[in-house]
Amino acid sequence: MDKVGGAFFAPITPSAISLADFRGDIDELLAGRLASPSFKYRGLAVNQTEYLDELERLSPKEGAAFYQVKLTKDGVPTANSDTIDPDDLALLMKRNRDLLAQAGQQIQAGHFPIRPVKSALQYSAFKDVIRFDKILGDRYQIPEMTGSKKEILKQLRENEDRDNG
Repeated sequence: MDKVGGAFFAPITPSAISLADFRGDIDELLAGRLASPSFKYRGLAVNQTEYLDELERLSPKEGAAFYQVKLTKDGVPTANSDTIDPDDLALLMKRNRDLLAQAGQQIQAGHFPIRPVKSALQYSAFKDVIRFDKILGDRYQIPEMTGSKKEILKQLRENEDRDNG
């Protein structure tokens, strides 16, 4: 493999649905032969037809069974799909490398405060450990970038343009 095609995670505890809302064979579900209807891998996949077809072949207007990918009538992923253009993935990967290098430098300098971004706690198995006592002022880090995928990528492009002069 010579290129990254995406990264996904699977929630350990998918969201529950009411048994009354379940539409399927309950015996198949209980026997483990049927996936939870609410289960989806989440993450990012490179928006290239060859790669997406390897995940799951979809027809126009069809949604993937296990990925957050749905095609429009023209056969391209919808705006809500977990897809990203190759150049934008490279931009995100550069940002991650920069943040990891910065974190490494701070750790080597002996400076590593626990200051998570509050919204990131929803994915942590250690919520009780890193949740801050409200009396102490909730010292959560304020995210540098927020918004939709489109808005964050725009901010990253602007930062990249500014840094490159």
